[in-house]
Amino acid sequence: MRLQLSGVVKDYDHRVLDHLNIDVDHKSVAIIGPSGCGKSTLLRLLAGIEFPQRGEIRVGQWDITRENIKAYQRTIGLVFQKHNLFPHLTIRRNITLILEKTRGMDKKQAEKRADELIALLHLEGEKDKKPDKVSGGQAQRGSIARALCTDPELLLLDEPTASLDPILTHEVLMAIKDLRALGKDFIFVTHEIAFVKSFAEYVIFIDNGVIVEHGDVDILTSPKTEGLAAFLRNVTYD
Repeated sequence: MRLQLSGVVKDYDHRVLDHLNIDVDHKSVAIIGPSGCGKSTLLRLLAGIEFPQRGEIRVGQWDITRENIKAYQRTIGLVFQKHNLFPHLTIRRNITLILEKTRGMDKKQAEKRADELIALLHLEGEKDKKPDKVSGGQAQRGSIARALCTDPELLLLDEPTASLDPILTHEVLMAIKDLRALGKDFIFVTHEIAFVKSFAEYVIFIDNGVIVEHGDVDILTSPKTEGLAAFLRNVTYD
């Protein structure tokens, strides 16, 4: 999956992303950096939820523009910091509803696909429960199952374990690792450096809205910039 950024600028009331330029081609790309550095904003741009003030973004074969955003978004799956499931629906119905409304599946087809994903994410015992009746880790795995239900080419994950305790964090990260066998591409934001080292092929380190360092995952062992070295000294990883 090729990711290309050319002069990307994003402003709110201040400059959040400042002329990002990169061209990488890897199956699993991690975006890391301190809180407030712009990494989640970048992921929102990659998802087409927001657009930059200036610059161009290309993901795979797609130039991300307002004109083709709906078609592009049909090829991706999104997982946010919190599970974002419909609270009044069961885990299973959260999945079947998407399939019926966006892919035109009938009830039987949708339930078959949902049950396949529920089994993949080890949620068989929770599928008929609503999100507030399962653990945070189970709800987040339900979110991942829903993101996978339309068979996206690319999964975008924005700190999917940010609101979870260490045990549930491990549970969700192991579920994401299990998805590698599906052949999907991944771009993810995380503060879990041990997970980055074991799952990512490529790492982008952002600080204060700029790309300070990027490269193969080995840069986490031998950073070339003091910015990345200082960041790694302040996080816990194995």
